Amino acid sequence: MAGDENTPQSDEHTSFPSLRIRGEIAFIGLSTACPKPPLMATGTVGAAQLSRLPALLKSAGDQSLFRVVYLHHCPIVGREKWRKRLTDADKLQAILQKHGAELVLHGHGHRAHYSELPTQQGNLPVIAVPSASALGLHGADIAHYNRYAVHRIAQGWQLHIAMRGFEPGLGEFREDQEKTIELRR
Repeated sequence: MAGDENTPQSDEHTSFPSLRIRGEIAFIGLSTACPKPPLMATGTVGAAQLSRLPALLKSAGDQSLFRVVYLHHCPIVGREKWRKRLTDADKLQAILQKHGAELVLHGHGHRAHYSELPTQQGNLPVIAVPSASALGLHGADIAHYNRYAVHRIAQGWQLHIAMRGFEPGLGEFREDQEKTIELRR
């Protein structure tokens, strides 16, 4: 029901980068979608979003929020094939390194990987998982997803990640492994 206190309301930023604050977590979304020629799968954040992102990161950081940046393409320079890369990853990476965040989530590569980007505030986890419908054909990663739990601790934040992968023989997702990271901020 509209106006119900349990119904999430839209936050003030309705275009990209978007900002949604839920409890102590600030979700900052970036769009990397843009027209490309056939067989190209590159993405671009663009100058307009890049110019507004530092203020969002700073404001959320000043409020002591856990900042999650999410986008489709990988923000780390050199991580993806040339035709699947984020064309302005170097600019985005520089902003993240200067202004910080607590977690970056992305997809597009359809592979599971965990990286850490050094920032002025400490290491920033950058995480991707394959599609939740991936069949693992031709040696590709099989379907996975992660469950995240965030807790404030005296030194900053604790991020718990439960990685879940599809078990074709069982026809269900099972917990693969877990990881807990302390983010000192």
